[in-house]
Amino acid sequence: MKDKRNEIPGMNIINCRDRGFPSWGKEAKQPRYQQFWGPTQEQPVFKCPGIGVEVKGCPSNDCGRSSCNGGSPGSSSPAEAAGSSGLSTVQFASFEEHTSTPVPGTCLPLTLQTVDTSERITPLTADTVQLATGIYLVHFLVSGTLAEAGYLEITPVTGGTARSEYAARFNTFSPGDRGSVSGSFTVTGASSMTLSLRMDSSTTPADANVHVMILRVAE
Repeated sequence: MKDKRNEIPGMNIINCRDRGFPSWGKEAKQPRYQQFWGPTQEQPVFKCPGIGVEVKGCPSNDCGRSSCNGGSPGSSSPAEAAGSSGLSTVQFASFEEHTSTPVPGTCLPLTLQTVDTSERITPLTADTVQLATGIYLVHFLVSGTLAEAGYLEITPVTGGTARSEYAARFNTFSPGDRGSVSGSFTVTGASSMTLSLRMDSSTTPADANVHVMILRVAE
């Protein structure tokens, strides 16, 4: 039967020796060629941003992007990537807290650890964060010890509204078990808003550790 793999544009049967991966035979100590099916085009054609023509490697640097002169096709620097979303610099803040007396039905305390120098992510109260207008990615991790078997649940609260669709919980099955729960979600605000994490549990936890990371991803 004819091997039709050779008929697919840009793909072919290639010897490993051609790509610099010889397999040595034990007897003659000579390279023994192996074959695999893969792309024959080392540097794919791509459209260089800014000039609208198809080039290979963009050696002319006509588009003015630093990534086009000696860089990999289509790559961009972190600053350029941030600029494409409307942000000139990365804006983020982190909060951590250990509390020995968490109260079910209330928001967990959040202590600022990493300061957002743009001042768009700032503490408002001991358990509330103020977010300026924009789109944010929020990640939280909460662990705790329950005196009795049961559950601990974390519900994000934005602008005073509980976001049950982002709630997460863990369950324990023996007294004194420790568990953890984490979650990630996005927050979009046309105006400034607040963010808190409300804790609910079947029994009062002996303690709790809180970790929150907030990243502003767009204006």
